[in-house]
Amino acid sequence: MHQQIRCLPKLSPPDLEKLLAPIAAKGINILAAGGGSLEYNGEFAFSVEDGREEETLQILRDLKYRPRLIRADDPRLTVCRLEDKAGELHRCVAAAAEQNLREGRIIHDLIIGKDDEGYAVQIYSEHIRTPQALSDTGTRR
Repeated sequence: MHQQIRCLPKLSPPDLEKLLAPIAAKGINILAAGGGSLEYNGEFAFSVEDGREEETLQILRDLKYRPRLIRADDPRLTVCRLEDKAGELHRCVAAAAEQNLREGRIIHDLIIGKDDEGYAVQIYSEHIRTPQALSDTGTRR
């Protein structure tokens, strides 16, 4: 789980199943997945088995999706291994929050999954976008 693929599962009509079916058909194992409001403009985040991310991206591009790959060395993505005991998710979130505070980011979402090394949480963060910051850059979201 050393990467994360992010994609709006929306063509016409929006349908997450249509995004997942061709990945499953190629035998690509999804190790972690998450997202919210997926068929209402939300972004689906998932991690595939290492070494199959480029193949997965190409499958999605061929179907006219616009996926983006976030690798583990991207500062927006924190990958934290979890032990099977109380407080582990808190430990990982607290560490990411502390780092984010120093770098002007907030947690956008997280996904939890399992690979050969055990359980892990991937915490995806983005820069804080205040109304003042948006007006300074001329950008509206």
